[in-house]
Amino acid sequence: MFYTDTFAPLGVGLEYYAYPKALRTGALKLPRLFDYVEIQPPHLIFDPGLIEALGDTRPLIHSSDLSLGSVGISMDPEFLALTCRLLRQTRTPWISEHISWNRFPGGDTRHFVLPFLGDEVLDPIITNARELHRLTGVPVLLENDPGTL
Repeated sequence: MFYTDTFAPLGVGLEYYAYPKALRTGALKLPRLFDYVEIQPPHLIFDPGLIEALGDTRPLIHSSDLSLGSVGISMDPEFLALTCRLLRQTRTPWISEHISWNRFPGGDTRHFVLPFLGDEVLDPIITNARELHRLTGVPVLLENDPGTL
């Protein structure tokens, strides 16, 4: 359950997308209408100067690559370590993560896929979300209505 008295309201945000063919140059300035920028870890890799370019802009780390809904396979340890490092560098107060299925034994879809939210994935989602919280030390906000389980 999301308790509004536990998390500070952040207002309105937008997502940053690092487009390799038109890389950002200079500082990132948000119009006053926006309170924060949501950033996925790969975009911090594509734009290595982004953290410094944020200035006073408040970043929030969001991901869909940790594959919380994969059955029988753990989260990618390399991507998980990168995500933890980026959370520390950006001082993000929490991580939001899609309940995705993109890893399977022997492969990776390389794309976000919403898993069937049935009983089969309930334990892996809970286990992975708890492990993500333990490793990051910040609250984990899940996207894709887990109430449908």
